[in-house]
Amino acid sequence: MALAKIPSKTFAEPPQPSSTIKPVLRGIWFDPVALIEDTDGDENSTSTLNIGNAVQGAHDILYFVNKNDPQGPEPTNQDDPQFPLWEYPVSLWKTNIQSITNL
Repeated sequence: MALAKIPSKTFAEPPQPSSTIKPVLRGIWFDPVALIEDTDGDENSTSTLNIGNAVQGAHDILYFVNKNDPQGPEPTNQDDPQFPLWEYPVSLWKTNIQSITNL
């Protein structure tokens, strides 16, 4: 009843993020190529999706981004003191997912 008294509003579609922005900053936490598994090594073969490959490549955001320069180059060393604290839960999640799904 209360909402009937308020005029409805619509929102414009948000702009698509530039492909030049790092995938992790666009919400892609895995390497899309890692999902595709070539079953017999032949370039003309049928490929299948393998979520296990994507889970293996999962890391926290500090693995891919320098917090002082998010759009700059990927860190070559994880010297941020928060890195181990952020990476640890991701490693636990990967282990848990692999044990549940037998990846």
